[in-house]
Order: sequence, then structure tokens, then C-alpha cells
Amino acid sequence: MTQPSHQPPAPAPTPAPARAHGEEHSGPDEASLPRIRTPAILGLVLVLLLFLGALFLLGWLPRQEQDKLLKEDLAHAKSALPLVDIAKPVPQGASSELLLPGDTTAMQETAVFTRANGYLKSQTVDIGDHVKEGDLLAEIDSPEVDADVNQSNAALAQAKAAVAQAQASVTKAASDRQLAQDTFDRYASYAKSGGVTKQVLDERKAAVDQAKAAYDVAQAAATAAEASVGAAQALVKRAADLQGFEKVSAPFSGTITARNYDKGSLLSAANTGAGREMFRIVQDDPLRVFVNVPQAHMAMVAPGMPADLTVRNFPGRTFPGKVVRSTRQVDTATRTVRFEIHVDNKDHALIAGMYGQVRFRLSQERPLLTVPSSALMFEPDGMKVAVVQEGKARFKRVDIGRDLGARVEIAEGLCGDDDVVVNPGQRLADGVAVEIVTKPPPALSNATPPVGPTAPTAPTRIAESKAPAMPEEARR
Repeated sequence: MTQPSHQPPAPAPTPAPARAHGEEHSGPDEASLPRIRTPAILGLVLVLLLFLGALFLLGWLPRQEQDKLLKEDLAHAKSALPLVDIAKPVPQGASSELLLPGDTTAMQETAVFTRANGYLKSQTVDIGDHVKEGDLLAEIDSPEVDADVNQSNAALAQAKAAVAQAQASVTKAASDRQLAQDTFDRYASYAKSGGVTKQVLDERKAAVDQAKAAYDVAQAAATAAEASVGAAQALVKRAADLQGFEKVSAPFSGTITARNYDKGSLLSAANTGAGREMFRIVQDDPLRVFVNVPQAHMAMVAPGMPADLTVRNFPGRTFPGKVVRSTRQVDTATRTVRFEIHVDNKDHALIAGMYGQVRFRLSQERPLLTVPSSALMFEPDGMKVAVVQEGKARFKRVDIGRDLGARVEIAEGLCGDDDVVVNPGQRLADGVAVEIVTKPPPALSNATPPVGPTAPTAPTRIAESKAPAMPEEARR
């Protein structure tokens, strides 16, 4: 690149440093960029600070106004009278119902064991079968018992033969005694005329005594033989009874609930442990229901009164029953008395062990007043209820009766025309002036309004939906 031969008359701006050969021009020269001045920067910062300050004021001022309103409402609430809702005590009806849980149990339940040793020959029932008293349940094959029966019968026959032999001996001894006595009498008549010596007469007398003794011995032997017959008969009866145990029958009518052996199983009369029984049978008609009645209701439940049982398995169905007896003892742990109810179960719909609800129809001579449960106040000196008298709250000590859930019976302490405070609070004290309301108090005036614009109502939305759409150019 050639340099000019003469200098220009005016000084030219400082040229940019020479670029290397082949380096391309990547941007504008620094001389061509605009220079940022300090006043513009300060103006921009000031505008930003003003914007942030406006945002702060928009959020802080409403908050301060809300806090001020809240403090005013709190001060007003502290100085205002307590608001109370009152209600009259409601008399309880002469008759009422009591619903309590109950447990169903079988009327009778027993385990059937074997008394004969042997093998299970056959069985005619299984679990769930209904049987009647005396029905055959199973048969046991017991050869030892059968042999004992045959042996005892033979011993009985032998004893009877011995009795017959002893009776024959008694008959012979009686004949010998009579012959000796007749002979002695003849010899005695001859001795009076001197035809028989005294020695011969004494010999005949001794023969009579010997014949009497022989008769007594034969009679005792016959008695012993008859006694042996009785012993043999007892053995025969015992063997027959054991043989009768080979047939297992139902002790009462009921349902088979357990069967623990199969055909051919070896059974022993000594095996009486738990779960070793042949069968378990329960009588479920009628069914027994046990109910724990609280002490407060104990006097109103008595034997003979009706009671209805309901279970969840049969919705809408009621099983009638009758109160039969009670333990007449209060459980100190639960303060309840246990009552027994019998419920008919002829169709065997109910099963022993079911959980149900028992409904009693109670009647009381003097109906009591009831108040809402929320009206009760638990004080150190007892249960109390607040009533309004001449614009002031007055506390009355009361004796409560039955707890009916939402309401409680008052046995003593209230009158039918008392105005009972339903919602006593911590601010309520005896003798404090109160303000009675018949409806819930209105909402606080300092409720925080919803943030943002209120949503349009349905008609407004419908009108907006019916408005013609704005052209695209107008929206822009």
C-alpha cells in the first residue's frame, strides 16, 4: 500500500491500529459507538426506585388498614357481653329405647368323647349337621369289650348253676333234718316203755342236731350262691354298658361343630385332652345372648321383659327374645350388670358367637328432663349447668342420669322452665351478664376480602359468551 507524498493540511483522527494481512473486519469501530452519559443512568435508577416504592405502598397500606380494623374488632369483642344460646329442657318420654351390644352363645355345648377302646367303625354325621337327642353319631369296633360281655355272661350262667346246686343241697339238708327229727321222736316214745336205752336216745338226739347244722350250712351256701349271681349280673350289666358305648349318640338336639376322627382311627377312653373329642355339639335353639347393662339402666331391665336382637348379617330383620336372668352383681371394672336373654332360633339363622345389638324398651315412672350434652360443665365440686336468670348466667349443680348421646338426662337440679345455656365457654362465669342470641353470631366485619377482581356471575358470563367476538385488528 503506497503512502501519499504530502501531508494533509488538517490533522486527521488517530488511525486505528493496522490489521494483519488477511484479517477481516469484525465490527464497528469504537469511535462510531454512542457514549452513555451519567444523567441518563441516574434517571433510569430514579424511575426504578419510584416503581418499587409504589409497589411497596400498594401492599403495605391495605395491610395496615386491615390490622387497624382487626385491633378495633378485638377491643370491641373484649368489651362486649358474652353471646349465649339458650334452650328449654326437654322432658324425656315415659318410654324409651336402650341399644346395647350383645354376644350370642349356645344354650348348651359339649364335647363327645368315647368310653370304649377300639377302632372307629363308622360315623353318620359331619360338621354342620343338625341332630336330635339320641341320634346315632358313630359306631366303634371294640373286640375287648365284646369278649368281656361274653365272659361276664358265662360267669353269670355259672353262678346261676351254683345257686341251683345250693338250692338242691338245702332241700336235701331239710329232708335229712326232718328224718332225724322223726327218728328221734320214735325213739323217745320207745324210751318211755323201756324199749330203748338212754344211750341210743342220745345218739338220735345228736343226729338231729347234726342234721339241723347241715341244713344251716346248705342255706348259707345257697345265699352265697345267690349273691354271686348278683355280682355276675352286675358284671354283665357293666360289660353291656361298655358295649353300648360302642354306639355314640347325641346327648341333646343341636348342631355338630367339630369332627376330629376318620374311619379306622384308634380311640381310647383315656384320651380326653383338648381337641381329642370325637364330636362337638352345640344347641343353638334357643340362643343365649349376654348383655352388659350399665348401672344407670339396671333398675329398668328385669327378667320377663321383651328384648329384640339385630345383627348386621340380616339387615332389617329383628329376632325377638326375652330377658331370663341376671348375675345381680355389678362389675366394679365396667360398672355394668350382666343379663341373659333367650332368643328363638328355630330356623338356625343365628350362629353362636355372632355379635349383635340388643334393643330394650324401657319405661320409667317419673320422666326426667334432658339437656344437650354440650350444656354440661365439669367443675371441681361436681357437674353443673348454666341457666340465664334476669340477663345473668347462674350455675346450677345437677345430678345426671342416662347418657343418651347428644342429650343427657338430668335427675335433679333443673326445672322445666329454666333457660339452659347450650354453649357455655371459658368467659362464662357465675353471675356474669350475657347476651342471648337465637341464631349463630354474624361473621366478623374485618374478614379479609378476596384478592383480585370478583368473578362474574352466571348471567354475566352468559352475556359475555353471547357478545360478538372482537375482530383481531381491534384487539391489537
